[in-house]
Amino acid sequence: FKFSHSEYLYTEGLMKTIALDRIANGFFYISPETLYNKHTAIHYLMSNLYLSGSPNPLDISVQNTLFSTYTAVIILAISKRLGATCRQMKFALIVSIYQPFSMISSIIWREVVGQFFVAVGGYLTLIALNKKGLAIIILLIVASLSMLMERFIYFFFPAIAYFAYVILQSRNKYQLLFLPILAGILIFFNNYFYLTDELSSAYGSNITGFSLWVFLPINLVRLFIGPFPWYQWFNFTDNYIFQIADYFESVISISLLILCIKGFKQKGFLTSESYPGSLLLFLLFIPFIFSGLGTVDIHQGYMTTAVIFLIPAVAFSTNNFRFNKLNLIIFFFFICANILYLLSGLSGSGSGTLFR
Repeated sequence: FKFSHSEYLYTEGLMKTIALDRIANGFFYISPETLYNKHTAIHYLMSNLYLSGSPNPLDISVQNTLFSTYTAVIILAISKRLGATCRQMKFALIVSIYQPFSMISSIIWREVVGQFFVAVGGYLTLIALNKKGLAIIILLIVASLSMLMERFIYFFFPAIAYFAYVILQSRNKYQLLFLPILAGILIFFNNYFYLTDELSSAYGSNITGFSLWVFLPINLVRLFIGPFPWYQWFNFTDNYIFQIADYFESVISISLLILCIKGFKQKGFLTSESYPGSLLLFLLFIPFIFSGLGTVDIHQGYMTTAVIFLIPAVAFSTNNFRFNKLNLIIFFFFICANILYLLSGLSGSGSGTLFR
């Protein structure tokens, strides 16, 4: 096995370390030293794959395939809860299960498993819309903890989306009384898990930076474009070999966003009658955009983890032909952009860093 990308192999190495500790000391054992590593909970879960005692990094492909299927089933369940027809549910399931984000099953990272927990968090947040009182608080806490499995900053997103939805749909004024209670609970969990300390070190200098906001439109475009140019993949190095999934994810993400916004405009963006619950999922997607913008390199994956929340709304508002047509148009646009970029002589100039 020859692969030397340290950032990817961090996951595999931590899985192996945790698995060997559990084999030696018991199924539920976790060493105090391991607790200081990032995202220990999800790597502990993923280490189950190595409990045979003979770890192989390519075994991760089995785990990734399993969890990408789980994620697609959650999106199917969301679509069903929103009242989708059989055709619409089939559309949502197929787009979810073949999303480029998880296309390369042998990729060595936690993101595919983590996306499942993000999807579960979104589903629980959606269920909270039809609950009252304490049930809302419990569901949002569990949703936040589920998203926390993937990334610390995601912990706040279910409550942010729910708050935003309640304010926009504030005909039920009494629901606003729960906002201070939920805010207090978030503060408690923040103090317990030291979340803001982690976020300020990982995101603070970038999300609050002057240049990010001055060049916000450009940085948004960069976020959705992802790694560019595409032809750098032909270097076949450990830095680029997995990027082909990002290229196709850019196409799908832009297509889903366009169709989702178009569908909302046709039905009335802020009315509760338009795709009930889809507005909440759209509001849940927005914080993921800013999590991607807040990183030094503008990580596309931080945002595309949640693109799946746009799929149910698109399933309601379009059909296979329009979806495929738009994807082809965007794909050929990228091909032309790559050709122009190559002919312009900008390749290797690092022009993207000018806007950070």
